[in-house]
Amino acid sequence: MKLNLSIRNKLIAGFGLLVVMTAIIAALSWQQTSALQETVKLTQGKEALLGRAETAVWELRWTLAQYILVTDPDYRKKVLDDEPRLYELVHKNLSAFHNAPGLSHEEMAGAEAVQESFTKYSNSRPRFFQLISDNKMDEA
Repeated sequence: MKLNLSIRNKLIAGFGLLVVMTAIIAALSWQQTSALQETVKLTQGKEALLGRAETAVWELRWTLAQYILVTDPDYRKKVLDDEPRLYELVHKNLSAFHNAPGLSHEEMAGAEAVQESFTKYSNSRPRFFQLISDNKMDEA
């Protein structure tokens, strides 16, 4: 069967096919954009929480070394007075990360491990500072 289509019908069919293909591409693009937006919602802010916790941990680690090197009593008092704020900052951000929606099992396990390690670290600091204050560097 041979179709004898006029130029008009061929043009209409061609443009119709282009419209259908454009609609299919638009639908797929919308679907992918929606999936990407959902992924962003699940991950947005987690990096910031971990970044703030990491900054506070590094500040704690830095002040530990400075406590040894700087013997000024006022500076040492400032270091000790600033510790609760930094502990709170780490705990608050790690807890917020742990409670964030959409965490994978690996992320939850990692968050719990970091929280446990930080608790051990923060519990050992007061004894260290006491030993340094008592000039017992070998025991510290």
